[in-house]
Amino acid sequence: MGLEDDFLKQVNLWREHCDRVAHHSAIHPYLECSAYDRLITLGKELGNSCLRIIRDQYQSKAVQEDSIGFRWGYLLHELEPSFRLEVGEKHSGAAIERRGCALGLDVSKVRDETIQWLDNYLAVSSAS
Repeated sequence: MGLEDDFLKQVNLWREHCDRVAHHSAIHPYLECSAYDRLITLGKELGNSCLRIIRDQYQSKAVQEDSIGFRWGYLLHELEPSFRLEVGEKHSGAAIERRGCALGLDVSKVRDETIQWLDNYLAVSSAS
């Protein structure tokens, strides 16, 4: 099995894990998973090809059907620390907004901005 195949296998295992812990509101239960840890390791070995896989996986599922969803951003940040989405103030229309001591997410906007970031990053990377 090649690295990319293993990466896709781990994505499916992580998705199953996210389905099992879907009742949690905190992020930690979603990331405390051997498949997630393996994705970080494999992603670092694969480089930009794993970012293309992540982009395709994120875009291929409807927002409400993807149990990984916005959590792709946590994996992206582990693999490429420059990945960040801006946090706006309440009612700013940003994908992520401050709401007192918590954050509010518009998961559709988070998805769109993450995919846009990946497209831009991959375009710049392939040009250099």
